[in-house]
Amino acid sequence: MDEPNTELWVIPASQPRWVTYGSSITQCVGAHSPSRTWPALGNYHLESMVARLIRDLPSDFISLCVGINVYGAASLSPRTFKPALIGMLETIRDKHEHTPLLVISPIYATHRETNENALGFTLPMMREDVRQTVEMLKARGDHHIYYLDGLELFSENDASHLPEHLHPDADGYEIIAARFMEKIIRPYRKKGII
Repeated sequence: MDEPNTELWVIPASQPRWVTYGSSITQCVGAHSPSRTWPALGNYHLESMVARLIRDLPSDFISLCVGINVYGAASLSPRTFKPALIGMLETIRDKHEHTPLLVISPIYATHRETNENALGFTLPMMREDVRQTVEMLKARGDHHIYYLDGLELFSENDASHLPEHLHPDADGYEIIAARFMEKIIRPYRKKGII
């Protein structure tokens, strides 16, 4: 039996390659579908092997949402969190010196805002450490690193979308996606960053 004549066309990708890293919030455990997670619409403790993996991936844009699992597991203290974050960011920079790198602090999480974890961290403290780390790296000459306060994506006003006080519900993820498009994707494209 003869096979019909067929042709295969390879269409080059025209969209930027985005590498994103984060907790189950970034993975969107309660999304309506995989195509409706906030990264698609718009187990993480700052491990060095993950930093090396991100470093070695081709990417036009990298975003890291850092802190929430570190808070929850009390895996890093207020003394060790910033050095671990610096190490992760510097490792990624080994091969992505000019790639836009967005560092996002934790979104709103009801009880974690004021309750200290086992090592004395609260989310406001963690957000400040993330902001200071990015500002320090900028001051040292990294002109392609950016900070986004997670509260700009999902704040106390959105708490009704936190059914178990940590993970947004499906509509909550779509709120994050819309804000990410508004605050990052559209303005960064307009400025030629991505």
